[in-house]
Amino acid sequence: MGTHTHDTPSEVAAEQGDVHIDGPGSVAVSMTPDAAGKTADRLAAAAGEADDQHADEVHADVANIDDIPPDTPSL
Repeated sequence: MGTHTHDTPSEVAAEQGDVHIDGPGSVAVSMTPDAAGKTADRLAAAAGEADDQHADEVHADVANIDDIPPDTPSL
């Protein structure tokens, strides 16, 4: 997809029956209420999936207690 992952959320406004989205990287989109609602559902689902992927990566970096030799000094 894109070359840069943004951590700034988009600004969203309803104006004259349309939904306007102004995001980072000069993204500007106008949508019908129906398209905006479906996009919001897709964004929420993808955000949850990405969050789960991130959590899986974090847990993969944690050593299993069974993998630590018994004579290892504690911190």
